[in-house]
Amino acid sequence: MMTSVTTPLCSRPQGLGPPRRARLLRLEIRHSTMIWLLPLLGALFYFDGFRTAAGSPPFWFVRSSAIPVADFSLFAAGVAAWSGSRDGRRQTVDLVATAARPRWVTALASFAATVIWTLVAFLGCVAALYGFTASQASWGGPPWWPVAAGAAVVFAFCALGFAAGMLLPGRFTAPLAALVTFLVLIVAFRVVLNESHPTFALLSPTNSVPRMDVGVFFPYLPDLDIVQIMFFAGIAVAVLGGLGLATASGSRVVGRAAAVVCAVGLAAAGTGVVLAGTARVEATGVVIPAVHDAARDRPIAYTPVCRQAAIPVCVHPAFSDYLPDLAAALNPLLRQVAGLPGAPVRIEQSPSSTPDTIIGATATLSGSPPVMQLAIFDPTTQPGSHGYGGQSNLRRNMPAEIAVVDAVVGGSDKGAVGDPAQTAIGAALLANAGVSKALDLPSAMADAARSFTGLAPSEQRAWLAAHLGALRSGQITLAQIP
Repeated sequence: MMTSVTTPLCSRPQGLGPPRRARLLRLEIRHSTMIWLLPLLGALFYFDGFRTAAGSPPFWFVRSSAIPVADFSLFAAGVAAWSGSRDGRRQTVDLVATAARPRWVTALASFAATVIWTLVAFLGCVAALYGFTASQASWGGPPWWPVAAGAAVVFAFCALGFAAGMLLPGRFTAPLAALVTFLVLIVAFRVVLNESHPTFALLSPTNSVPRMDVGVFFPYLPDLDIVQIMFFAGIAVAVLGGLGLATASGSRVVGRAAAVVCAVGLAAAGTGVVLAGTARVEATGVVIPAVHDAARDRPIAYTPVCRQAAIPVCVHPAFSDYLPDLAAALNPLLRQVAGLPGAPVRIEQSPSSTPDTIIGATATLSGSPPVMQLAIFDPTTQPGSHGYGGQSNLRRNMPAEIAVVDAVVGGSDKGAVGDPAQTAIGAALLANAGVSKALDLPSAMADAARSFTGLAPSEQRAWLAAHLGALRSGQITLAQIP
């Protein structure tokens, strides 16, 4: 006699363990839309960021400002919105919602695939930019804090675009997300240009080009990068947590996890805003007390690189490639004043004393015997490049000569020419050194300068030797100039 044994059927939910999560992520990575845009991103980086960086001086932090954050944020938002709206466009939301896998988990896999490909392309472009800079830079090494901050910005815009796609699915969601991202970046850029120190200007993902000597005389301050990472990563995490709340479909576990994620993200973003509000802009960078490392306030030790002109001209090793042009540009001027009472016996490069980017240079005289401190803010071009008339931009624009002659004859703390006689003699010295527009002055000063340049070089030097001190102190009038 045969008996049948009935076994009760147990229905257990199919959990999404680590192997299945990895397989789901691999599938999303293989089929991500971002793959098809990688060549376009590479071409955009070359014609925008890379060529811009190649035309700027080979200083690490100047080149790092060309990291393509805005370009990648734009495409990341658009592609992420397209990926997020996939189920809505295909009208498969009901099928996904009733599947064994929580919709939030599957959505995060699609989002992760988009982020991974975007960051791979982003880091690849950074590697190309830094590799090119390493072949030219003579000081320092690649800065990584700006890279991390840029990656956080791209991550945030990717999350915002993905959320827009999931919550507002449609064929126009992706282009609209890219357009809104573009407008946000443009507005943020305008805020940075027009405001000096508001909180949201500091948090802006688009920053102005830093000074040439950032990370040269003093260590780079990563305070602002740290706060930007907190702010943008917090926004991304909060948005992803909010998506979990919106798609929880009554699941308490998913809802609680999403609520925690959202709360952590909001806390991080809020902390970033609060910390940015405590920032102060100093000559060495942006200081945020809560994350500031006081050890970075100490100057970097270095051995100057010198070249003999009429007097020694010394610069920081990072500027060593500019030294031949600088010494050659200053030599015609220095020959006229070298050895005179109160004239400099040596020129040394000093760090800039202002947080703003200034094109040109300033010079001051101090000590006994006098040593000139020359702060070069912007050489305007790469070393060895040539402009009009076969001269480099450094020599053609002559900012260093003007700063030096102002300090020699001006007699003020900032090297600014202060009266007509000082202006006339300074213009005459520059004209002797070959500055073609040096005599473009009001008639009285121009006549005095031309009268002085008409003297023999020995007569000019004899007059300067007898009167340079009085000239610097403002005791010489135009009528006393021979």
